[in-house]
Amino acid sequence: MTQVMSIDIESHSPVDLRGQGSDAYTRHPATRALMMAFHPVGRPETPILWREGDPVPYAIIGHVANGGLFAGWNVMSFDRMMWARKLVVDWGFPSIPDDNWRDSMHLAAHANLPRSLKGCGNSVGVPFNEDLKDSNRIRRITDSERTPIPAPVGVILDDPSSYDEKLVEDLQWLAGRCVQDVSMEEQVLMRLPPWPDVEPWLRMPAIDRCINDRGVLVDMELVDGMARAAATELKRLNGEMARVTNGQVDGTTKVEDIKRWLLARGVPVPRKHEKKVEEDETPEDEERETEAEKGSPWRLRKNDIANLLSLDLPDDCREVLHMRAEAAKTSVSKLRRIRGAVSPAGRLHWMIALMGAQGTGRFSSKIVQVHNLVRDAFGKDYENIAAQNGLDPKKDRDAVKRVARQALATAIEVGRTGDADLVRMMYQERRKDLSGRYRVEGVLPWISRMMRRIIAAPVGNVLLNGDFANIEARIPVWLAGQQETVDAFARGEDLYRIQASPVYGKPPDMLTSEERQIGKVMRLFLGFMAGAGAFIPAAMNYGIVIPREQAVEFVRIFRETNRPLVDYCDANLRAAMSAVVYPGQEFHVPPTGLVSWIMRENCLMCRLPSGRCLRYWAPEIRHGTWPDGSPKQYPDLTVLVMKGDYGLRRTLWRGLAIENVVQAIAADILCIALANMNDAYVPVSLHVHDSMAAEIHEDRADEMLPMFRQCMLYMPSWTSGLPVAVDCDYGARFG
Repeated sequence: MTQVMSIDIESHSPVDLRGQGSDAYTRHPATRALMMAFHPVGRPETPILWREGDPVPYAIIGHVANGGLFAGWNVMSFDRMMWARKLVVDWGFPSIPDDNWRDSMHLAAHANLPRSLKGCGNSVGVPFNEDLKDSNRIRRITDSERTPIPAPVGVILDDPSSYDEKLVEDLQWLAGRCVQDVSMEEQVLMRLPPWPDVEPWLRMPAIDRCINDRGVLVDMELVDGMARAAATELKRLNGEMARVTNGQVDGTTKVEDIKRWLLARGVPVPRKHEKKVEEDETPEDEERETEAEKGSPWRLRKNDIANLLSLDLPDDCREVLHMRAEAAKTSVSKLRRIRGAVSPAGRLHWMIALMGAQGTGRFSSKIVQVHNLVRDAFGKDYENIAAQNGLDPKKDRDAVKRVARQALATAIEVGRTGDADLVRMMYQERRKDLSGRYRVEGVLPWISRMMRRIIAAPVGNVLLNGDFANIEARIPVWLAGQQETVDAFARGEDLYRIQASPVYGKPPDMLTSEERQIGKVMRLFLGFMAGAGAFIPAAMNYGIVIPREQAVEFVRIFRETNRPLVDYCDANLRAAMSAVVYPGQEFHVPPTGLVSWIMRENCLMCRLPSGRCLRYWAPEIRHGTWPDGSPKQYPDLTVLVMKGDYGLRRTLWRGLAIENVVQAIAADILCIALANMNDAYVPVSLHVHDSMAAEIHEDRADEMLPMFRQCMLYMPSWTSGLPVAVDCDYGARFG
């Protein structure tokens, strides 16, 4: 059996690791490996500490020579690169093959536990010295601008009397932390369930490493231009905010001032402790609170803004809310952070986090949150492009694409100028909401639509772009056995038009592109049993402001026309609750039985069609109440969810349960395609949600596109009956 060595490296650098990422951090010439603790997994002796300046340990040399494995927390994206770029180059350590690394953090994510070692340790009951996990102290010591270290650590600790007492104390503390982290990681590892023993997940850590190592090229001229335009536009919006509020609010980021102004105008800004969560309302997107917001009894996040805009408000209040929503779309700091993260070759590496979305196994992103970018990328709205140019989006598809590419090329040149006035002149849009009110969308919404377009192919290359069409709308009706809708998807019918048809009382082919958009939002979001309170902000993400009365009606129509899906969501939750009541017995969800639930020990597991399991800890069935104290008609299924270092109980209601199942199956399908690409030597360099891109030479694009498409379509037998469809193309930009 191959021996595993557990390691942990502590480092020192002027680079902000969290803001600029591990690639920029480990590449910087001033970054140093201060020390490393290591220990053969399962051996009784205590971990050994190597210090900067010490000889290479014989145990390490022998372990590498024997083909041993190296494991640790977040080793794939950090310690592996620190080893190759600092320990090997600076201190003569032997190189480790990439395939010989194992990341324990991936196991924690698979178990639906925190991705931080401290948080996961808390979850599984591993004891540790809390003082040695002081995050503020570790940031101070490892920041070279705050804590200069004038000599190799080994020299300082061997002759402590010659150096500053505080520095010596800090380095001794860091050594204790390094040793503790190795011991913690081993103890946590023994308490985690194994990595999924199903394909393609068995190969995903290696495939994910290859994709992140390739990275993607970023158009920095466009990034810098959009950052300048955004900064200029924010200043203009701040002036507009002051004008509309008569100087009472002098900036779009002054959220507390905006709340007070709205309250004074009689706008019902929701209280934090008074929010009534509807049974069928999806949870609000998690956003970090500022210190001021934490002390405020009022809440004004993007979902709240959307719900307020659905009400009949005075024009000035609507304008203030729109300005706040617009300013929140684009962060200038996010755009400027990219510059510090790109490699000398202009590429971003290690943005993608394997199983980063806790609970489902979906990927997430770091540094540049590409998974949070709007999907409505500029130049991809073929329906509108066709309508504006008198073309048929299906019959004239090639012509529509040519127009879209030319429009995108022009937009890139405009964005590079950094001229906010030019952007406004060319791309300002006058939109009408469903109540007939007009509003103007300008620079910042346009920049948010251009964010995906900063990812480019080098000169002479193109990006093969592929997207699983409507995958999150197809999976639930397949699971529910809603065969008429499944067949319509398989025939290539426009389900968005079909869904919107009863809303407007028109045949599908008579709907406008704006009316079709309503059908799209209904199909994508109401399939997860969202109520009006969640549907309104979902629609606003697509630029649609819906009055609450209409949203309620849309929800009713969707449920009436998709009764099998509604019944399936109920059956799915009943199966989960039955599994809690009867531990050890597996309950398949009718009518298809493709998904099942089983309770073992303290863990409720959902078995997906692929054989992979989702995990929910410490489930309980409770007779609960709403936040206002009124009793709920039916009992709740609650589970323990770890957020950060500690846990909280969350209701696993029918919408969340089906959303988790659907998104997890979508992740399985994406990973199958990634594995197919890997086997076919198609060099995927980026994937976001249900889309992916591979960078190839432009001369091979026509030859490679059919193979790229086939890699996305080739699915295993468990997907039988699922109408998988893909949209594939190639071009100079992602999206």
